[in-house]
Amino acid sequence: RYTHLRRWAQEILQRPAVRRGRIVNRTSGPLDQQLHERHDASDFELRTQDKLAPAS
Repeated sequence: RYTHLRRWAQEILQRPAVRRGRIVNRTSGPLDQQLHERHDASDFELRTQDKLAPAS
C-alpha cells in the first residue's frame, strides 16, 4: 500500500539537508547522530556527541 508515498518519503530522507536536520537538537540514539546545539555549518563534522564525549 501507498508504494508511491513510501518511495517519495525514502527519497526525501536521502537528501543531505534532511539528513543533517534530523540530528540537530537530538539527545538520544547513536552519538554520531546527536548534535545538541548547532551554531555553524562545521558543527556537523566537528561537534557531534561522539566527538565531544569523553573517552571511556
